[in-house]
Amino acid sequence: MKSLITLLSAAALLASGISAAPSGERGAIEARVTRDYDIDTAIVNWMKKPLVQKRLKGVCSTDGGWEVWAQVELEDEFKEGFALDENLSIREKTEVYMNSKRADFVLPETNRVKGMIIELKCENKNEQKGSAIKTPVGKDKDKKFDVKPAFAGYTFVALTMAYSPEADKALTKIGMHAIPNAKYVVPGGKGTMKAYKEILKHYTADMEDLTDTLANLMSNSRPASPTAPKPAGPAPKAPAAPVAPPVKKPAGSGSGSGKGKKPARSV
Repeated sequence: MKSLITLLSAAALLASGISAAPSGERGAIEARVTRDYDIDTAIVNWMKKPLVQKRLKGVCSTDGGWEVWAQVELEDEFKEGFALDENLSIREKTEVYMNSKRADFVLPETNRVKGMIIELKCENKNEQKGSAIKTPVGKDKDKKFDVKPAFAGYTFVALTMAYSPEADKALTKIGMHAIPNAKYVVPGGKGTMKAYKEILKHYTADMEDLTDTLANLMSNSRPASPTAPKPAGPAPKAPAAPVAPPVKKPAGSGSGSGKGKKPARSV
């Protein structure tokens, strides 16, 4: 499956006009930095705020979803924490995926950090309660295969907020990791609100190395240089003519000295 995705992405890159030149000639495509946005620290700081904790206590009791509220809150936290322009749109972006889906967050690529795509899911008492949270989170992870080539170098992150022990167990099983110190013990025994994330590096790593694959493909697909024909070898020898067997003379035949003798006269 991974190889198929890589080949499909290669086709998309070729269609978009991205160069498959050797590494020294690729320019901007190779000029990407490797440092990610420190969203862990931003989320920890956000969850420590008294007003946020008050809201988190409330969402554990509501039947409705609260992802939109969390998105708005985190949008402000990201802009402030990463010194982004307050007028910059980083939420509900439509230009990231090859289908009509929207990306929850898109943090821009700069000369200091890589761009980042973030998909957020939040546990609630209705359809995403307990272990049921793993289904929408799994769908978020699959979105990485729909990223357009223009965003192939961005880090893809699945982010989840959940508070029940059942959700904690289910998220751990599917590869999500609790962000250290990003938690709040909800009063009244309602659980512990935690933030989980998974950085899906393998896809973006493949995409960043894809130009190497394309260069190899293009190199291997070039016709070979013509070579001079080899000189013809010596003509094969004709088979030797068969030797006739010797002719056997009939018995009683004499030698040439008795030829023409007359019979003797009787007396």
